[in-house]
Amino acid sequence: MFDWFLEAFITTARTVRWIMRAEVHNSPLMEEWERAPRRDAATADLLKKMNEIRIRVTKQEPLGTLMTATLGVPKSADGLAAKLTSGELGVGSEFHLLTAPDGTRFIATKQGTVLAKADKFSSHQVLTDFPAEDILNVCARYVELLEREYADWCRFCTARSGPSPEEFRRGTD
Repeated sequence: MFDWFLEAFITTARTVRWIMRAEVHNSPLMEEWERAPRRDAATADLLKKMNEIRIRVTKQEPLGTLMTATLGVPKSADGLAAKLTSGELGVGSEFHLLTAPDGTRFIATKQGTVLAKADKFSSHQVLTDFPAEDILNVCARYVELLEREYADWCRFCTARSGPSPEEFRRGTD
């Protein structure tokens, strides 16, 4: 279900700039604003990737996030961390995180055998487009970018002694 909501967010958020453009009826002012250099490489990359994701989910395939989890294994776990990472417990072994009623977390085998207490745990969803970052953080950056884009558009209009986007919109209705 998370992926469905994420798809809806990406598809909807990506249309913000299209709506801005449509509301000013593709004015020469909008063309001038879009040609003006104002983005760094990271911002341009984020816009490009979000558009690629939108195209992929609307025209090619559903979105698929992955869950990334980080577990801390206490030193008292008799080399369990080394066994987990070396494959000694079986290549492709499946492990589970169990939570006791008091909130204590344990690392266990698929069969339920407790291997150790987990002293740290964190998890988040990732997309292959942003493999090292929680997708919710990516979405927050994207919303901030869209807000900056709109504010920049408003400043640009005002600096040209033109109407604000709201005035421009009212004048074209």
